[in-house]
Amino acid sequence: MFALAQCGDPALAEPALAATLRAFADEAPREPLAQWPFRFWTLLMRQPQLLEAGQGGDLLAQLTPGPRAALLLRLVAGLDFAHAAQVLGVREPAYRHALSRVLEQASPADLRQWRETLQARVRDLPDERIAALAQWRAQALSARDEPSPRPTPVAPPTAPVRGRRTGLAVFALVVLALAFVATYLWPLGPRLAPGQSEALPTEVVPVSPALDDATVVTHPDYLQIARPQDETIARDLGLLSWIGAGSPGVVDEAPLSTLEEAQELESSAPDADAEGGP
Repeated sequence: MFALAQCGDPALAEPALAATLRAFADEAPREPLAQWPFRFWTLLMRQPQLLEAGQGGDLLAQLTPGPRAALLLRLVAGLDFAHAAQVLGVREPAYRHALSRVLEQASPADLRQWRETLQARVRDLPDERIAALAQWRAQALSARDEPSPRPTPVAPPTAPVRGRRTGLAVFALVVLALAFVATYLWPLGPRLAPGQSEALPTEVVPVSPALDDATVVTHPDYLQIARPQDETIARDLGLLSWIGAGSPGVVDEAPLSTLEEAQELESSAPDADAEGGP
């Protein structure tokens, strides 16, 4: 019933369910019993038929496959949020977001009607459909229990094979010797003379694509990209901190503050020369 409600076409739902039963019968013996429901729904959701658009005119068929599967995992499978998210292969917040999209389009009356309709379909499943399900289950179990074919024994290698291997080894040694001699006879390329230089090829740096708003918001360095002026401040943070602290460690020579002090120095200079003279 889940597969039929998901794709809306019995011709797609039945092959998807049959393939799921075969895969589940093969993997179930290797899984713990508590993981069987989760594993079954996971295998069912991997079927490509369930990714088709729904058929019908009701609101459930008008939903996209993702939100419709999120709703059916709650209404039909009865899974909680965490296990339903694991079945879809997404995180729980993403599953809740998909489910909220459905609730925005449907009223509480629509949800009750869907639940009652789906439960009634499960209760009133026709006998031929139940028999078909039992047959698929039996076929899946019988295919699992069939013995695997034994591998065909490989005949041991004969003496001629050893002779061919020896010939191949000798041929490989001859090729290696010729290649070694060729390195001296034919140099790999022109060599530069002593003191000669050669410019390296120009490396083409690809232009970075422009960042749109969505890319900037989700970027790991969002704060740095959003405020590029902070990068200049961070680069000169040491110098700015030193200046803000008063430039410790620097001694400034005190300039002459007044014209009178300069004149006194000029007038005292001749006296000092006179005293030092003969």
